[in-house]
Amino acid sequence: MQGKFEIAGNLDFLQKLQKIMQQLLDLKETEITQTSESSWKLCYGGNKQIDRIYEWMYKNATVWLERKRELFVEILKLDIQYKDREKSPFKGAYLNRRAVWAAMCSFNNKLKHIKYCESELEAAYYHDLEQVRQRGEKARKYMNFPSQYKNFVEWINEGY
Repeated sequence: MQGKFEIAGNLDFLQKLQKIMQQLLDLKETEITQTSESSWKLCYGGNKQIDRIYEWMYKNATVWLERKRELFVEILKLDIQYKDREKSPFKGAYLNRRAVWAAMCSFNNKLKHIKYCESELEAAYYHDLEQVRQRGEKARKYMNFPSQYKNFVEWINEGY
């Protein structure tokens, strides 16, 4: 589930609401889009903005629509689950918000996505493979499986 907050209404109401939310919650300005002749919507996304909106709407609230609040709770639970998740013991293996493993590498202080994988171990292997491609012999110190360096070189030479 992707975190997104949307509210519909007339343009005047949404413009005023957006100004209030920007001032109180330090939210970014976002475009208000027209959905029909007389209806508009205001959307916010991103972990920090969703957290701020949730706190503002529910922290001291005594009345709310349960189904609406549950949507926030589901989004926040998902974020907390991965924020607090124990890190993978493998370099370059990351579990994204949708619970999909991704192989990532860092070169020149830039994180590079390599590919999505079926497992944590597969992500670790693709990380190592990319390290060998990019760094050659120097890759050993960045690898999860330095003893398999020769196998990765063979895979690369075979045109993998």
